[in-house]
Amino acid sequence: MIPPYPNPWFICLGTTLKKAGSKDALEKIDLDLVCDVAQTMKMIGVKRIAIVSSLGASPRSLSHYLKCKGKVEQRINQMGFEHVVFVRPGPLAGREVDIRSDEVLVQKLFAVISPIMIGSLRAFTPIPAELVAKAMLYSVLQPNNAKSVAYNSANMRDLLSEYAN
Repeated sequence: MIPPYPNPWFICLGTTLKKAGSKDALEKIDLDLVCDVAQTMKMIGVKRIAIVSSLGASPRSLSHYLKCKGKVEQRINQMGFEHVVFVRPGPLAGREVDIRSDEVLVQKLFAVISPIMIGSLRAFTPIPAELVAKAMLYSVLQPNNAKSVAYNSANMRDLLSEYAN
């Protein structure tokens, strides 16, 4: 049974470089806007949050996108929330709206190789957005003394399997 915790909130904001139009515009959404929303949540008394990040997020990444996600994690961890969950999904599966051509290729490739992806490779398997959302909910409501935790696709599936019964 999940114990009741007051006011968990969720941040699922983000864009792509193509949609944003420039690295600066992407940063304004994926970094500045996400941090501004988190700061507002902190100011109104939110104690527990879950945020969509990305597999490979790191403030030292060579990828601008992954660097922005890593900086978000760094900044939000410094805001003083009671508990922060970062979900770092691999490729999202099952999207039907606004799907990019590279995502179609990746989904076809993973449909073939996913069964052999074991161990640490499980973090890279596609995961439906619906499961990411459920994992965010369950993870932010779990009793956990850690100030900050991160779940990749494999961790999210493991968490959800605890609640499948």
